Amino acid sequence: MIISGSFLVFASSMLTSLGQSLTEASQAAIVDYTMPAITATLSVVYLKVPLSRKIVAALILGMLGMAVLVSRDLAILIASPTGTIVMLLAAIYWSIGNIPLKAYEWRLKPTARVVCFFLLQRCWRGWWFG
Repeated sequence: MIISGSFLVFASSMLTSLGQSLTEASQAAIVDYTMPAITATLSVVYLKVPLSRKIVAALILGMLGMAVLVSRDLAILIASPTGTIVMLLAAIYWSIGNIPLKAYEWRLKPTARVVCFFLLQRCWRGWWFG
């Protein structure tokens, strides 16, 4: 839970906040919503989720849609890539945090897990920022 919470709640939240301050909100949201595609890809590799035609088609269509949305602001992305890179890292950290979350059979109910994750985030932030 500590590993998953550290990636999901702390690292992803911190990077998302930083990324949103470094780029336009619309661009940040577009990049951040690559999370499901990254998680699906990692699930195939690490959780041995079978890769069906539907999953492949969904990943391709989703990424093509993201490419269309990003292409609108391609000049901004090229001129100042820092915010976009930080947002992509936030999406990657969120996806990495989901892998142990899905790999383990939790005894805690989802609501209790969320409370634990947010308490963990509070502890991390308190330690990190004093």
